[in-house]
Amino acid sequence: MPQTEMLFSPVAVEDGIGSAESLTDKRFREAKEREAVRDQRASEVTARSDWAVKNVRTLDIGHEGGALTCTLWLDGKRVAEVEDEGMGGGYNYHFTDKDVEAKFYAEGQKFHGKFGTDCYLASFVDFYESMKIQRKFSRKGYPITVMIQKDVAGWSLKEDEDPYFHDTYYIAVRERKDVDALVKTEKAEAYTVYGATGLVSEVKYNG
Repeated sequence: MPQTEMLFSPVAVEDGIGSAESLTDKRFREAKEREAVRDQRASEVTARSDWAVKNVRTLDIGHEGGALTCTLWLDGKRVAEVEDEGMGGGYNYHFTDKDVEAKFYAEGQKFHGKFGTDCYLASFVDFYESMKIQRKFSRKGYPITVMIQKDVAGWSLKEDEDPYFHDTYYIAVRERKDVDALVKTEKAEAYTVYGATGLVSEVKYNG
């Protein structure tokens, strides 16, 4: 039997956030295509980057309940302390070197455009958490972990904004050949595959 771990439970769409049905088919498909390109690029860059995060701690505080602290590393050297107070704002960065800070900000803008540095940092946090789950499953004899994403929605009706997924969870299997059947069974709208050495394949979109 595949092993399963929930990242977070499905949540209701908040007021002011459009559902998938509220977008035209064409605009929604184009938004998904933009998201696919961005996620594929970000996933590959994150997995092979000289940047990394460590010491990630999540705290159930703040009115959003999603506070976080971590350290940011470059080439094996700690270069910043990062915190998110869970109050709806962005991350607070405390770099030890201004040149390194400028480099990180520039790369964030390059790979995430207007979403910038915070999305770049979040991609490293997501990779860190995904690999932690992969290692947990691997110790049980399931070396291939698949992040399943479903229940897509849009932030708004603006054409330049991307969809996001309400429902994200992990399932692990013993062999790579089992992934396609798993994705079909789970009716995943998108999925990412992780192995012992990191990213096995970038984000894949169905439909």
